[in-house]
Amino acid sequence: MDQTLEVRWFYDGTAPAAVLDWFMDLDPEQEAEREDLYLISNDPSLNVKLREGKIQLKRQSGERTGAQFHDRVRGHREFWQKWSFPLTDDAPDLFTEDPSGLWLPVTKCRGTSGSTSRPSSARCWTRSTKPILPMRSSSSHR
Repeated sequence: MDQTLEVRWFYDGTAPAAVLDWFMDLDPEQEAEREDLYLISNDPSLNVKLREGKIQLKRQSGERTGAQFHDRVRGHREFWQKWSFPLTDDAPDLFTEDPSGLWLPVTKCRGTSGSTSRPSSARCWTRSTKPILPMRSSSSHR
């Protein structure tokens, strides 16, 4: 099990130019584009996804708290626990066919900048993720 403390901001559309400039100044390493499958859920504190031959469960632990990082920068801190389990060889390939209609494919383009210079084994990562969501009609949800 992994535990993380995350501060995340979400934008509908493109992030403001100042935010993108700040992130690019960190000289992020561009990761390969990938597609994950997310289980559609009404619980924002639970995340279930299929990725690279594994099923990953991520559960928010504790309360979401506000944080002031600068006069004009405010975000929310969230503690998460993550478990990852390998899929068996005979698991159905839901990337090819999803008879339940409950899995949403999400393509991600990411850039990551990180540091391990913190005390102990703590790591500090900055990521910019651009999800590319497919168009779905309301009749495709069950």
